[in-house]
Amino acid sequence: EFADEKSADKAYEELSLCEFQETGNFLDLSVIPDDIDFTGMKVRDTSKDVPDEWDLPANMTSAWNKNTKVEDNWDENPAERVAAVNALWDMEEGDLNGDEVDEIASL
Repeated sequence: EFADEKSADKAYEELSLCEFQETGNFLDLSVIPDDIDFTGMKVRDTSKDVPDEWDLPANMTSAWNKNTKVEDNWDENPAERVAAVNALWDMEEGDLNGDEVDEIASL
């Protein structure tokens, strides 16, 4: 809990969707109105403070970081688009009809 609404708003603004130490784990904060009643709900996890013997793992990562091979190809141009653009450079004005222009534009 926060002492006042201004403190809560600032923490939410700074921490919501913030990545935890380059692990790929993001903080997903939610605002819970004061009038919500949790009576009868099972509590899964709680914490009031950090245990004295706890230390942050040096190289904390998520399993997906270790098991995923990512190919960065977002900036590669498809061969069809390259060929179409190159062909346009070699054409004279009026060589294409309307359908051909539409087909090239769709690439």
